[in-house]
Amino acid sequence: MKITQKRVSQASADFGDVTRANSFINGQLVQHPELSRPLASALSVISQLPPEDQARIFNQVGANPGLAAELFGNSFDPLGPAIVPDDQLWDHVVHHEATGEVRARALSTYPLPSLEDVNTEEVRFLREHITVDEYNHPTPLKAPQITKIIREHEGPLDGVYCFLEPVDEQVIDAAAEKGVKWICSCGTGHDNKNKDYAGEKGIQLTNAPGALMHTVSETALALTLTGVLNLPEWIDQTHRGRQTGCSMTWGRHEDLQGKNVVIVGGGDVGFETAKRIIPFLPNVGGEGSITIVDPKPKLADEKKAVLAGFFDSTYKGLAVAHPDEAVKKGENPVSFKTELDDETLATADVVILSPALIKESDLTAEAKAAGSKPTEGMINAEALSKMKKTALLVNIARGPLVVEEDVEEALRTHTIGGYVTDVIINEWARPNRLYEAAAEGGTTFYCSGHTASNSRATRDEKMTGKMLANSIQIINNQRPLNPINQPNTQ
Repeated sequence: MKITQKRVSQASADFGDVTRANSFINGQLVQHPELSRPLASALSVISQLPPEDQARIFNQVGANPGLAAELFGNSFDPLGPAIVPDDQLWDHVVHHEATGEVRARALSTYPLPSLEDVNTEEVRFLREHITVDEYNHPTPLKAPQITKIIREHEGPLDGVYCFLEPVDEQVIDAAAEKGVKWICSCGTGHDNKNKDYAGEKGIQLTNAPGALMHTVSETALALTLTGVLNLPEWIDQTHRGRQTGCSMTWGRHEDLQGKNVVIVGGGDVGFETAKRIIPFLPNVGGEGSITIVDPKPKLADEKKAVLAGFFDSTYKGLAVAHPDEAVKKGENPVSFKTELDDETLATADVVILSPALIKESDLTAEAKAAGSKPTEGMINAEALSKMKKTALLVNIARGPLVVEEDVEEALRTHTIGGYVTDVIINEWARPNRLYEAAAEGGTTFYCSGHTASNSRATRDEKMTGKMLANSIQIINNQRPLNPINQPNTQ
């Protein structure tokens, strides 16, 4: 990347401080050959500047995407992918006519699989009997945009297929006016679907529980190992030529073996994550444990027995691998708790979040009386202050489970060791403040952009397959497999 003097002058004006901007751009981006590489190199220089200069640069670049593209070689969009403007929505809708008798007409907020990709009974029914218009842009639709497409759709609509998009009152009103009888989601969570209002309007809502537990639990393990081993940092250092061989000083990281792992949420994902992570934990000294926190642990005794069996198998493997050492078994390597208390937080090396997102407004009086508590904002400043300075927080569920400003401060002040997450609150925008806080505090922050369930088998076969199966049941005048509300039939 070569930056011309004309462009440097323009950049100076955009930064708003000619002297400082010229000094920065001329002294760093132009004079250093390694900065002809993309953004990674530029960021390494920026990270050495005083925090106030870093903030100024990121704020100005964020406000001037064109400047960012030229300075950083089109390697980084600080604003994230652009949401499609309302007047261009229909440019990204593809019509698929049913090949046989039309049993239903539907709208999908994402591209559905073809028979060439997934030849299952559900997809065969879709392509033969459902005429569907599919929105195919990768960024999600906002509620007003879904409303607009539904209202502008020509002809009747029987149903809507969706994923994480919000289904609020405006969407439901538009759907009801159009004659929609069902809205089927391929996701598990339904915290942003107004189930009661849809029921009042006679619209059946469904979800797809259990479809993504295996791939999400694999991602939970991968993110945990990523944070403990700090792999992206060392891969990046090698890419930039700073460390290409073994060193006694570079590349230091922790081990997962012997650590105490806490999993919040004992459902399918939490249990599957525990099964996958246990073989990494025990050491010959009997250290390493799993604690699952769930206010209503389902099948706790059975699950505990299964997980204890995984520990026993790992201990046997250690004995084979270390024949000259006496392998000590942990006394209580698996435990279940109904509350994430201070002691659990204080002794945890890794805390993995996998509960459902529950808001205070979601809880009925009966649920509260039964001991249910909201999970929104459960990881706040108080909780973070109880954790070890080396502790790793992993979020595999929903961004609002944490108070992001509190996590940012914890990273900046090294209250915890790191935050590795698949989800953030403001998706489709780069979480600059979290990255900058981690750089300032010498901690770790990585985000995988909500890709935990993105395997082809999970998205196209399991999640979409369950969603289609629910709609097919409704089309055949049968009860859906996974209803999440009770529609008013009067």
